[in-house]
Amino acid sequence: LPPGLLHIGLILGVTMKRRLQFPSSTRRRPARDTATRRTAGKNDEPRQMLVIAGFLKCGTTSLFSHLSQHPEICGSTVKETGFFVPTEEIRRERWHPFPPLRFEDGWPAYTSYFRDANRPVWLEATNYVRFPASAENLRLLCPNAKLIFLVRNPLEQAMSAYRFRQLVGTLSHRLSFEEYVERESKVGPHLIFGMGDLVLCQYTRFLEPFFAAFPSSQLK
Repeated sequence: LPPGLLHIGLILGVTMKRRLQFPSSTRRRPARDTATRRTAGKNDEPRQMLVIAGFLKCGTTSLFSHLSQHPEICGSTVKETGFFVPTEEIRRERWHPFPPLRFEDGWPAYTSYFRDANRPVWLEATNYVRFPASAENLRLLCPNAKLIFLVRNPLEQAMSAYRFRQLVGTLSHRLSFEEYVERESKVGPHLIFGMGDLVLCQYTRFLEPFFAAFPSSQLK
């Protein structure tokens, strides 16, 4: 096995055989104060929400496209609404284009992303796992939402991210995969997405806030 690939395994520190379980202490939900209730609006979403919340390069776009074709599912007009991402994190990550509607605008604003109000299930797919505070925002506005997390072999995910960066022009084609892994392990946060591609392969770390905010029965 090439040294670069062995290096990846050490960096990721994860295994797909490990069950994603968290101590019961992480499941305690923060109290919802009056100010938050005024911001979020009534906690009574009229439709079943289905949110594909991650992970990067794991097939979220394909799943969103397939599910949106179901006659009972209404996909959002924009796949990644970014609605539940805190505004300060959107600014920090230089999200482009800047989401026109945000969590502070409340439930009525969010519903504008869904054109067919007669369909019983509404679907969106934003990589919310990158933003821990998104979990609590989702719970406040859509407490009954079902969340889907797609994962894959971390090595395959890293290779997919490497090829994607080259495709969109953010990574030189002269850079080998081993060199890419070495660079990502040293520079830390990615210059465009706010965190390294390899960091996002550490699934357990990014799932913890969602297991704390929602019962396991609502997470798949």
